[in-house]
Amino acid sequence: MHHAHLNNERVLDMFYKPEICREAWAEEKRNSPIGDTYADIEAWGKFWDYISSTYKGPNDHEYVLKIVDFLRADGAFNENASVLDIGCGPGTYTLPFLKAGAKQVDCVDISEGMLSELKESAESEGLQNRVGIFPCTWGDYQSEKKYNLVFSSMSPAISEYDELLRMEEFSAGKCCLVTYGNSGSQYQIQSRLWEALRGSRINSEVFNAIYPFNVLYSMGRHPNMKTFCKRSTSRMTLEKAYEHYLVYFEIFGYTSETDKRIIRENLDEVAQDGFCSEDTVSCVSVIWWSVHD
Repeated sequence: MHHAHLNNERVLDMFYKPEICREAWAEEKRNSPIGDTYADIEAWGKFWDYISSTYKGPNDHEYVLKIVDFLRADGAFNENASVLDIGCGPGTYTLPFLKAGAKQVDCVDISEGMLSELKESAESEGLQNRVGIFPCTWGDYQSEKKYNLVFSSMSPAISEYDELLRMEEFSAGKCCLVTYGNSGSQYQIQSRLWEALRGSRINSEVFNAIYPFNVLYSMGRHPNMKTFCKRSTSRMTLEKAYEHYLVYFEIFGYTSETDKRIIRENLDEVAQDGFCSEDTVSCVSVIWWSVHD
């Protein structure tokens, strides 16, 4: 019984001491085979530029609207709110926020390609006067402005404690982070290529919602969380898939002729009728909190 009591205390320490929750997240990043690559802004920027025109798939719109509707219904933002969108991409959430009543959304992203897509979409919707564009990293962003909601979705910009807590510096009320749920996203082709190149499967939980949630909970922020899942299908020609994965794996240093051959051979094996296709189930957790709890 005594040992059980001690074990329970350790469990409570794990969940309720901020320094332990913070270190657990840092350790996951240190141990991740891809954790240190997020500091390579140039490499990731090249990849984001490359996929900018196709980043918003046809299956995303309804999914995004459900998340925005949830945030509005749950009190994370309301009409006339000002929003800071970190890692905004091509405006995946920017435009839905505006259409849901936000008066202004300021957008931070390192990718010129993504921001170009955002500008074009905002202009086509007549919303360009309510969108602010800031081409910089999250660490370099500076402003005296305080936003009703500071928001980030699926962005490498928020992968550790300091980056998460920096969101609060710009918030006048609420923050929201959209990141992977426990089951994450299962990309079969990408996983196969990682295993072929590394000799083993890759396992990285840096963006698992449990880490930021535990940090916030241990700090007394009383975070709210809801998980959303979607099914999607991707389909690329074999040549387009080969080009895509060459750019992606270049981020991690897989650029040799042998690496290229491995990528090509594996894609040849999964391709059917000249196309690479896969069905994916993606789950994300939406965490929002009040900074003054």
